[in-house]
Formats: sequence, structure tokens, C-alpha cells
Amino acid sequence: GSVDGTKEICEELEKKDNRISFHDMGEENKGVSFARNIGIQKSAGEYISFVDADDILQADMLEVLWNQIQNTGAKISGCSFFQWKNADDISRQEATVKCPVKTYLFKEYVSVGILNGDTRCWSKLYHRECVKNCRFDETLSIGEDMLFLLTLLVKDGAENDVIAITDYPGYGYFWNE
Repeated sequence: GSVDGTKEICEELEKKDNRISFHDMGEENKGVSFARNIGIQKSAGEYISFVDADDILQADMLEVLWNQIQNTGAKISGCSFFQWKNADDISRQEATVKCPVKTYLFKEYVSVGILNGDTRCWSKLYHRECVKNCRFDETLSIGEDMLFLLTLLVKDGAENDVIAITDYPGYGYFWNE
């Protein structure tokens, strides 16, 4: 549903990098949950991450999250974020910031994280096994992130799964008033 040339940019990136797979879903914009569900369905990698179209990542964010998974055995790894409105906000962010990593059992993170404001699906890296049977509710336009996370964290068989979280501000959230 994009009208700003995103389709052409994605097609060019797909030609340049075989890790990128572009899927044209037509002209109708069916929403972020629909797009994320298609992404989960079509993904082939071992890990999945969600990035909103107007947001940015620090160059090393995925590496930091992947290292957290490797070092802790976590199924999900997450970081903090910074808000930005213009390029000056981005350039003020430091590259890699060494922040401690905390680990929680999934059910623990419901109260420690979700009930304390971490209701976002972005700024995280998920092992595909963790999300393979979970989907976003396409009827929601608000709260779909939180519902997705809750579904992951309390599903049967996830009692001993771990989430690793750091305060490293690796994700840039575009502040749209």
C-alpha cells in the first residue's frame, strides 16, 4: 500500500542481497499486522525481527541481540530504543553502548516487562521456533504488539524459555505526533 517508492527500493535491495526477499501484496494497505504475519509465514531464517517502516536500527543492533541469545540461550532478545524526529537525533546516539543483560523466564517477563511498558514487538530478535505458530491479530490496530508478546510468553511449552533484555538503545523509534 506504500505510495512513496518503497516498493522500488525493496525490489532493488532484493536484487543486491540474496538475504532479502520482497513480497508484493498489491495496492491495498492491509495493515502492519497483516504484513508481519506474511513476514513470519515467508521467512526462512533462524531468527525474526520486526522493524516498522519509519524506524531505524543502530548498525549493530541485531548483532548485539544475536550475541545476547548466544550468551544466554534465550529464545527472545530485546533492547531499549530512542525516539527521533530528524537526523540530528540519530547522530547523537552512541554506537555500541555496553549495558548489562538481564534474563527472565517468559512468564516472569509478563510482569517485569509487559506490565511495566515493554509491549512492543519491535526492538527484539526472536528465535523462529518461538514464533512459528503465533500470529498478530489483524483485526486490531492498537495493542496488537502486546497481544502477540503475551501469546508468546504464556504459550504451552514455554515455561522454561528465557528472554534476555538490555538497556542498549539499538532501535530508533520515529516520533510521529
